[in-house]
Amino acid sequence: MLPATLVVGATGFIGTALVKRLVVNQSVICWVRDIPAARQKLGDHVTLVTELAQIEGPVRRVFNLAGAPIMDKAWDGPRKKVLTDSRVSLTESLVTWMAGLKDKPEVLVQGSAVGYYPVSSTSPLDETSAPGTGFLAELSTAWEQAALKAESLGVRVVLGRTSMVLGEGGGALTKIVPPFRAFVGGPFGSGKQWMPWIHLFDHLRALELLSRDTSMSGVYNLCSPNSVTSSEFAHSLGAVLHRPSLLKVPGFVLKLLLGPRSQMLLGSQQVEPKRLLAAGFVFSYPHLDGAFTEIFS
Repeated sequence: MLPATLVVGATGFIGTALVKRLVVNQSVICWVRDIPAARQKLGDHVTLVTELAQIEGPVRRVFNLAGAPIMDKAWDGPRKKVLTDSRVSLTESLVTWMAGLKDKPEVLVQGSAVGYYPVSSTSPLDETSAPGTGFLAELSTAWEQAALKAESLGVRVVLGRTSMVLGEGGGALTKIVPPFRAFVGGPFGSGKQWMPWIHLFDHLRALELLSRDTSMSGVYNLCSPNSVTSSEFAHSLGAVLHRPSLLKVPGFVLKLLLGPRSQMLLGSQQVEPKRLLAAGFVFSYPHLDGAFTEIFS
C-alpha cells in the first residue's frame, strides 16, 4: 500500500481547497467529525475517518489545518476553551497517534497564525520576531509547541504562520465583502494599520512546498511580501467591486461590538515572508490589486 497524505481540518476553507489539489495525484485521508457532510464537500476520491485509529497503511505527510473559527463568537471562558481544544489539544492527540505508529510520517505541516506576533508593531515582523502578548499570541505559541513535540519522533515539523487568506467562496472575504456591496465599506479604525494577507492559490502552493522540500523546517510566514494598510485594502477592494471605500468603521465601535476580538481588525502587523522568499518561492499574486482582480474576475 502506497503512503497516503493525511489532512486534518479538511472541511475548512483552506483545507477543502488543499484536498482538491492533493487528490489529483495522491491518496488522501481526511480526519473529520461528520462523514456525510465531509463527503458532500470533499467528493468521493478521499478516504474519510472519524478516528485516527481507523487509518490503515502508512502516512507520509500530515497537514494539520484544524481550528474553530476565531472571530465568530466572543472570547469568553467557554469559547477560549473551544478555540484551545480545537488547536492545541487536537494537535497533541495527533502527535500521540504518530508516536504509536511503527512507520512515522516524514513531515507535519502545522497550521499556526500571525497572531503569534505583537498586534501593535511599528516595525516589520519576520520569523525571528518575538511573540506578542494576549490570548492570540498565547494560543499560537501553545499550538506550535504542541506540534514541535513531533520532532522527538523523527518527524520534520514545519509551522506555517498564516495571515488573512483571500480567495473565492470563503475565508475573511465572506465577512468583509458584503458591506462593500451594500455601499458602506471602508477602512477599519484609522486605516493606517498594516494588514498581512495572501492569495489562497499562493497559500496552497506554499503548503505543498513546505511538505515536499526536506530542507525546510521550523517557522515560515505565509503572507504576501507586500502587506497593505487598512485604507489601501479598502480602496483596492472597493475599486474591483466598483463601490466606494471611504466610510471608516470607528475603532471604538469595533471595540464595543467585538471586545478583544477587535484587535484582529485594529492591530497593525507588517509581516514579511523572509524564509519563504529565501527558499526561492515566487508568489503568483504578490500584489493585492492582482489578487482581487483574479478573485472577482
